[in-house]
Amino acid sequence: MDDNRVPDTYYLTLYNTGRAEDAYPYHVISACNLDIYNFPFDVQNCTYTFSSYKLTKRDILLTSEPVTDTLESSFRNIETKGEWELIDILSSRPKNTTYFNFDGLDSWDEIAYHIILRRRPTQYVVNLLIPSYCLITVDVFSFLLPPQNVDRSAFKMTLILGYTVFLLLMNDLLPVTGNTIPIINVFFSLCLTLMVASLLESILITNLLCGSANYPPLPNWVKVIFLHYMARFVGLSKKSSDQNYVTQTKLDNTGKIMDSRS
Repeated sequence: MDDNRVPDTYYLTLYNTGRAEDAYPYHVISACNLDIYNFPFDVQNCTYTFSSYKLTKRDILLTSEPVTDTLESSFRNIETKGEWELIDILSSRPKNTTYFNFDGLDSWDEIAYHIILRRRPTQYVVNLLIPSYCLITVDVFSFLLPPQNVDRSAFKMTLILGYTVFLLLMNDLLPVTGNTIPIINVFFSLCLTLMVASLLESILITNLLCGSANYPPLPNWVKVIFLHYMARFVGLSKKSSDQNYVTQTKLDNTGKIMDSRS
């Protein structure tokens, strides 16, 4: 609780029924445990319990206005336009808390308010998610670059370096509280892992392309699987110059060359 900075008021209303109303305002700063697993699309439930730590239920009973009136007045008086948005306010009475004193077991009255807050995710979607989607999309489409004319590995390393710098700059926007890891951190780690795997695939493809003369020829079943079925699966059409991957030459008994197409 911070120092009370509101103006001093000295009005206390007493009723003949024994009811007393103290309108002295307080400026309270409190903390709330956050569940940030669904960040930035998380909804938080902050609970505040009001009770008297001196007077028991025999001396004081706590009452409040209807929670709907409290919610409407909160919507009217709220001034914040920041990260959080007020959704709902609920009230409940916890079970009587008992303690032992000289007269035996005693209890005091309590009122609990549940304040439902929702985070506005627009800032995080624009600054975190959309740039990550763009970078991972560029990394995927970089496979369309011809490895004979373009150094694809250097391009992918530049993307990884840029994505790492992006994560370092955007680290301040990520939450640092809570006992769970936000799912958005898992998404960033997955994107970085896919970029590294893409770089390793480019290195392997370049190695096979440049050093193919040092390797033995591929078996026929590998050609059929990769150049026929998998090519059809990804939508690649056959070229006239590539018909040799589906044509097998045989020698018949007469010594003539005959073609058999798979």
